[in-house]
Amino acid sequence: MQITRRAPDTPSRRDVLFVGRLLPHKGVDDLIHALPEGMSLRIVSPEPDSVMKAHLSALARGKDVTFIHHLDDVALVREYRQALCIVLPSVYRTADGLQTKVPELLGQTLLEGMACGIPAVCTQVASMPEVVVDGLTGFIVPPNDPRALGDRLTWLRADPDKAARMGAAARRHVLERFTWPAVVGRCLTHYEIASSSRTVSDTTIVASQAVRP
Repeated sequence: MQITRRAPDTPSRRDVLFVGRLLPHKGVDDLIHALPEGMSLRIVSPEPDSVMKAHLSALARGKDVTFIHHLDDVALVREYRQALCIVLPSVYRTADGLQTKVPELLGQTLLEGMACGIPAVCTQVASMPEVVVDGLTGFIVPPNDPRALGDRLTWLRADPDKAARMGAAARRHVLERFTWPAVVGRCLTHYEIASSSRTVSDTTIVASQAVRP
């Protein structure tokens, strides 16, 4: 999804949003368990049918949970802009006891939601804490902890003004650190530092060899 510098539209709907594949290590079952009473959850996923979806649908019985599939980019951006927050509750250990060493490489959907001006809520897993600034652009909660996740969702619902300010800070954070120019600029800076260090190191080695008897 391309990030633009135009401010996002004011959302007209305030659902909790999950975007991603329906896989056990994504922690969607924890999110369904965490969903506070009276809140709605929209689950956007590319696959329409799966064993995992059947499992999650059963968990969601009696709750306001909607499964959505096959959205194009325009529709997906609309989902982000109308949401209360984007949530990625991935886990190392699934409810069935399966272990996943790398459940997330980055947390792309967190960045997409933040770019659209909404807070991000993630678990203390893999690289996601490098994306979300806890208490500023969203919240970081322990994995496998629906209660902690639910508490943060309740907080966002209870104070929409603070949630809106957090969303604005999230968008600024993405524009400052995660656009392609920003990422490339940091990479070039680190390459230059590494190159300079290598040059100094090589010069020191040559000099030390020159003074040997």
